[in-house]
Amino acid sequence: MKAFLPENVSLTGQISPSREADRITFDSQSREIVWNVGELFVGQGVLNEPLSVSFQVSLNPRSGQRDQAAELIGQARITGQDKWTDQVIQSISSGLTTVLSDDQSAGIVK
Repeated sequence: MKAFLPENVSLTGQISPSREADRITFDSQSREIVWNVGELFVGQGVLNEPLSVSFQVSLNPRSGQRDQAAELIGQARITGQDKWTDQVIQSISSGLTTVLSDDQSAGIVK
């Protein structure tokens, strides 16, 4: 999984679960954050627990973001290769802003 953080967003170092911390890298020059999931097994997330990771970011809002939602993380690209079919599988998810559907305390920059 690869995504980009805006210039005014930084990682706090808080990663959950902590065992995934070694699989996350951040390039401060390109602002790219990468989660190297590793090998997934048949039925992962269906027959057993799905893999997931959460990381905390800190936002330093810009004056131009007042009364707007601020971007927290850019579009994420998830890429993998199916060993059985040798097919590359890719998915893209939209980025996240301060307007989060599962967090009522987040929202518009004041």
